[in-house]
Amino acid sequence: ELFFSTGCRIAEVSGMKKADIDWNTGALSVIGKGNKERIVYLSPTAIFHLKAYLSLCEYEENDSVYIFSTSRRPHRQLTPTAIRNEIQHVNDRCNISKKLTPHVLRHTMATTSLNNGIELADLQSLLGHVNPSTTLRYAKVSEERKQSAHKKYGQTDHFLKGRKPAIW
Repeated sequence: ELFFSTGCRIAEVSGMKKADIDWNTGALSVIGKGNKERIVYLSPTAIFHLKAYLSLCEYEENDSVYIFSTSRRPHRQLTPTAIRNEIQHVNDRCNISKKLTPHVLRHTMATTSLNNGIELADLQSLLGHVNPSTTLRYAKVSEERKQSAHKKYGQTDHFLKGRKPAIW
């Protein structure tokens, strides 16, 4: 849920710290590629599950500053490899036909956001891309979305209202 909500890269999720969460706004500061900081946002569902997870960590007296850490003492930051392994376990338990990876979740977030109408510049910022063409590679635009966009933005019928068409 956190991967899908934020669209973060695996290294960004690995480095997330508890203190960087703003529970009021759902904002979370992450360190991305090139050591650049950016703000990502948690969905209400992600907030719900994250609070439950962190409550369990408190109950188990996990004092790590990182959101995701090892369960045994000393509690250390989970590495990208360890997170990838956990996602693989989920994939195996759920019998998902396609391979589930953190990057698949990032792609899915981008595609879903575009299909729901997000502006390219906003998605670019959320994903931490410098170049818009990088964002476009992540996003698969559905035929329905293209058709809807064409109807909304590409139609020129308003020029003909009240006018007779030109004869060619």
